[in-house]
Amino acid sequence: MDESVKLLLDFRVANIEKWLREVCRPVTDAAQSDKLRVTSSLDREHSSGIVCVAPKRLTECFRRLEEEGVRASVREGAVRLSPHCYNTPEEMEKAVAVLTEYA
Repeated sequence: MDESVKLLLDFRVANIEKWLREVCRPVTDAAQSDKLRVTSSLDREHSSGIVCVAPKRLTECFRRLEEEGVRASVREGAVRLSPHCYNTPEEMEKAVAVLTEYA
């Protein structure tokens, strides 16, 4: 745990927050263009790196995400994506491509 905390401090929390906004941009862009229904807050003041999307065919969508190697979970009727400092916008674009198929 000490090494994990050290790594986060080395990256700096403000930098991680900024990076997560960039990583999540494909999801927020798709939500703003009505391609996805995001159930988590997109309001900058209340948002986090965790993004929940509610596709119409949740189970099929989740299976497809797994097949594509996208790590996610299902919570309260939505696909929960929780990227962190080691993820990339390209990885999130891959998730968005699948999610929009089931939107």
